[in-house]
Amino acid sequence: MAITEKNVTFQSNDDLNEDNLRKLVRVLTDGSGNGFVHRGFRMTADHTNNNITVDDGHALIVDDTGDGAYTAEHPGVTDASIDSTTVNYLFLTIDPTVNNDVTIEINTSDMPARTPALKIGEVDAASSAEPVETNHGRSGKFESLIVEDSITDPAGVEHTGELADTADLSNYSPTTHDHAGDDLGADSPVNSVAANSATVGEFNGTVYAEPGEVQSAIDTAYAAGGGVVYLHPGHSYSSSGEGGEVHIKKNVYLFAPGVTYTIDTDVNGFFVDNQAKLWGYPDIQCTLGDSYTSVAVLFDQGRCEDGTYGYGPDSRNPASVAANIESTGRGGAGMKWICVDGGIAFTQSDVCVRNFSSCLEFDANDYHINANQINGTFSGATNIIRNIGGICRSKISGVIQCATGGPTDRVFWNEDMAGNLAFTYVGDVWDPYGTSVSSVEGNDMTIITNYQNAYAVIAHVDTSLDAPRSKVYGFGDSMRYGVCETGEMWEHNYYWGGWDVHHYDSSMTKTQKMRFLPDGELRVDGPVNGNYTF
Repeated sequence: MAITEKNVTFQSNDDLNEDNLRKLVRVLTDGSGNGFVHRGFRMTADHTNNNITVDDGHALIVDDTGDGAYTAEHPGVTDASIDSTTVNYLFLTIDPTVNNDVTIEINTSDMPARTPALKIGEVDAASSAEPVETNHGRSGKFESLIVEDSITDPAGVEHTGELADTADLSNYSPTTHDHAGDDLGADSPVNSVAANSATVGEFNGTVYAEPGEVQSAIDTAYAAGGGVVYLHPGHSYSSSGEGGEVHIKKNVYLFAPGVTYTIDTDVNGFFVDNQAKLWGYPDIQCTLGDSYTSVAVLFDQGRCEDGTYGYGPDSRNPASVAANIESTGRGGAGMKWICVDGGIAFTQSDVCVRNFSSCLEFDANDYHINANQINGTFSGATNIIRNIGGICRSKISGVIQCATGGPTDRVFWNEDMAGNLAFTYVGDVWDPYGTSVSSVEGNDMTIITNYQNAYAVIAHVDTSLDAPRSKVYGFGDSMRYGVCETGEMWEHNYYWGGWDVHHYDSSMTKTQKMRFLPDGELRVDGPVNGNYTF
């Protein structure tokens, strides 16, 4: 309606009536003339039962004249029916002639049955899609934007024509800009900007990825030189929804706090490239159980962009993972490091890995997996930590629980019998009596631990090779160190009065007992054979 008279509301002699109040409320709506949801009206669809639940909320609704607006509140609806064959539209409608008559209307025509109304969402029930909320919050759009041809900055320098060129996004390309002194650091990547458009959700190198768009969001950040990709907490992400493995590319941070990512197809969940990050402790859940043959989180030197991980300057910005990784069975690997013709070094992980065939696997072939740091809790796997081949001089620390979800075959297993150095583990090992083969199998591992609970078979090593034996430091309620090829075994029994050390011959007959007392006295029972150095 055109304005024909001057008016200022409120001044003397102005009535505090409904018309004047609606004009005041109208000022609060956004510049495009639309109302908006101020708070609430969040939606959850149940496609199994063909209904939707809408939370309570508050909104501003523009009246039919466009000159005024109403504020409306509604307690929400629970399990409201939706049409399972098509798109359903949700409106908040009012009847100005009836006091407090506000309704949440659901229809399939995208037109409200009455006005004034505000569209608050829609849901494609035919595709079992998540609800899409509309008009939630002010649009943030400018009614107009004026770009001056010339300005003078605080330093007194005049700029002519530069702002106009910048505003024309066709002349703007994704590049790096000097951010020295700010939180981004010098020459940090900024928004990815295509010709005449900027991707919605980007700000200072940050992209928000919806389900099904994770890889494309990573590609966008990578194309701009790097950045942060956020996943939305509470949304459902899956390998099937993403179309396969997610490749976290160099200098991209995938940040997923409070997110559940389901691996429901037999593919690698995430391939972490050199200098890439998977952070936020998302719950990565493999639902394929024993049939899974892939890797939930993979470092693969043969596929990474630089052909190697972490060497030289890259060590200052290592690839890293902070996540909870779990499977419903004992197939595949939770995490794996693979070398083909180079090395992997300085990756960092803080993880909780449960089940799978192996919690952690290393396969360096004839190359090096060096100086990697893995910290976490590991449980439930057939083999907790497994080195398949090559040099694996990396440190693992944390807590291992063996007897979870069935017996563990091996806690520590080095299959490489060529005398190559293997990993070092520092931490606790609980319930190793649940192992069906041995706690430690293979050469040249270093285990520094407190074994908890009785009868942990400590080591089975191959004495036929000219290779260092695995070294085990620590104590347990009853620890056994054995060389399975000869049948000889040492047993270390810790008790509060000191230590007992038993020796068994090839027939497993106890031939010697030594006791270390707290005062330093050493007592030996049975024949003393050979020299003993302590």
